[in-house]
Amino acid sequence: MNINDITVVFQGAFNAYIGEDKLDFKENLNNIRRILPGVKIILSTWEYSYVPDSFKFDKIIYNKDPGGLNGIKRREIDKANNINRQIISTYNGLNEVDTAYAIKLRTDCSLEHAGFIDYFKRFNRNTDRFVASCFFTIDPEIYEHMPFHISDWFQFGKTEKILESHRRFLAEKVIILEPWQIGLNFPKYHWTYGSKFASMNCIMFLDWYKNYIKYERVEQPDLGLLDAANKRASKKNKLKIMIDLVEPISNYWYPSRLRRFVIEVITRFTKFL
Repeated sequence: MNINDITVVFQGAFNAYIGEDKLDFKENLNNIRRILPGVKIILSTWEYSYVPDSFKFDKIIYNKDPGGLNGIKRREIDKANNINRQIISTYNGLNEVDTAYAIKLRTDCSLEHAGFIDYFKRFNRNTDRFVASCFFTIDPEIYEHMPFHISDWFQFGKTEKILESHRRFLAEKVIILEPWQIGLNFPKYHWTYGSKFASMNCIMFLDWYKNYIKYERVEQPDLGLLDAANKRASKKNKLKIMIDLVEPISNYWYPSRLRRFVIEVITRFTKFL
C-alpha cells in the first residue's frame, strides 16, 4: 500500500471559521497533507455551505440535506438521529473515490498521526476488514442494546468494503482501535477518553482483540494483551449482572432521579472492577 493509494473523505457539516469545537479546519487539512503527503482529499458536505477556494480540496460534493430522524434514545427523544445524513454524505463522498483505499473522517475530527496503517497491516491478515474507532462502537450486551453500531468517527480500509453494509460479526469485518492508536483527535468527545462508563459501554480494542484471537485462531497471541483482555471481560461480566438487575424497572426511570442515582452507582462500581 502506498500513500497515493489513499483518499481522505471528510463528511458532514463544514465551517470555514473556528467554531465552538475549537477545530481549525485549514490547520486540519495541513496536518492531513503533512501526515499523508500526496493523498487526495474530498469534502462531502451540504448544499449552500460556504467553502473558500483557499481550502483546496481535490473535490467538493454538495449534498441535499435529508434532515434528521426522530431520536432513538428514550432519554434524548428530541435529539435528532443523523443516520440519514451520515449515510448520504458518506456514500456520495466514497462514490467519488478512485483509489483502492479510503479514510472516512467526520468534519469535526482530525488526525494526529497515521498509526492506523500499521495496525491495519498487522491485523488485516489478507482479509477485507476495515479500521474503526472504539468509542461509540457500542457493545450490545452492556447498556445501550444496539448491535452493529459501528463508530462513525473514523473508518479506513478498501474503498468498496467501507461502502458495503456491515453484515458480519465485528471480529471478521472490522478492526477496532482506540483513538490514540489511530491518531484520531475529536475535541467534542474528549470526555469519552477518560470515561469509565463510555469505555464499558463501547467495544474497546481489548474486547475486539479477544474475539480476534478466538475467531482467527491465532497461535501466538500477544500474551500481555490477552491477559488484559481476559481481565476486562471479567469486569464487563460483573457489570452485565448489575445492569440485568436494573432492567425490570428500566421503563419507569427515563428520565428520573432514580435513573441518575443508578447510573452514579454503576459508575462508582466500575472504578472498583
